This record gives sequence, structure tokens and C-alpha cells, in this order.
Amino acid sequence: MIHKRKFSKALEGDPGRAPPLALRYAMWATAALTRTEHQHLAEDLYVTARKETEQLEVKVFSVPSVNCVETYETQSTLAVMAPSLAQCWFLIASFEASRAYFTRAWMSVGRCARAAQMMQLHRLDSPYDEFNILEQASWIDREEARRVFWAAYCADKWASTLSGHPLIIRDEDVSFLKSDHL
Repeated sequence: MIHKRKFSKALEGDPGRAPPLALRYAMWATAALTRTEHQHLAEDLYVTARKETEQLEVKVFSVPSVNCVETYETQSTLAVMAPSLAQCWFLIASFEASRAYFTRAWMSVGRCARAAQMMQLHRLDSPYDEFNILEQASWIDREEARRVFWAAYCADKWASTLSGHPLIIRDEDVSFLKSDHL
């Protein structure tokens, strides 16, 4: 879901193009759970990750709706921030589920799914959509966005199955590439 080389390269490059702080904290919180010597840091990293992700969410949602984007600058801002927002919420939901914060995990999965839908990642491969925010993006960015969507989709299925609540992402709304090899 996160392209390792692209992420590392972004950290080493221009600070203005670095991955959002929210994504870094979400990754650190999740990683801290896997190592005994870092587990004492996990909860503090998680709290900071949630705070930073909520702030990132405000930035993403303060950009005009994807359906009325008019400038390339606004479009590129959405293309960079929104996948990161969905990645953050997915990692936070994973952290919450592993700590048995199930209600919070369910809510975070919902935020992840909505961020993916806001970017129209569920229609990324639709041949009928004229507007695609990642149209000018590199193959790596498009594939990362595709994986973010499928992570959100699987998390939504998981959360709905466990909670008994309805799905956010309906199968009939999803467009995907059809392979001749299937």
C-alpha cells in the first residue's frame, strides 16, 4: 500500500515533498507494536498519529471537491494528500484493531474508505470516467493509489463483518481492470 522506494526517496529529498507527518507517525505507531523494545512508545505515537491525521484531513477536505477541481495546482495537491490520508487512516485502524479498540477501528476504517472514495479510487480503472485526479500521475503513483483503495476495500469488508454494520464501499460501485488471463 505504501511504495517503499518512493517513500524513502521522498524523505531524503525536498522537505516540501516529504510524506505528511501524519503518515510517518501512523507508520511508527504501527511498527512500534511489532518490537518489544518499542512497544512502550506505541500509544504516544498513536495519539500523535491520530492528531496529525485529523489535521491532514482538514487540509484535504478544505480543497475544493474533486468534481469541481479547476486548477492543476489544486489537482496535484489532492493527488498527493488524499492517498496519504487514506493510508494514515488504514494504519491507524490497524493499530486500533490490534489493541482491541474495535469501535475506534471501525470508525477509522470508515474514514479510510471515505478518503479513498473522495479521490474516486474506486473508479481509478473505469474506462467511462472523464475525470481522474491521477490521470497525469506516474505508474507508481497510480498503482500505489490502486493498492490504497484495495486496502480500504478489504478493511471495510473486515470491519463490517465484525461489527454487523453496513458496508461503505459497495461492490457495484467499484471499477477495475479486467484481465484476459482470468
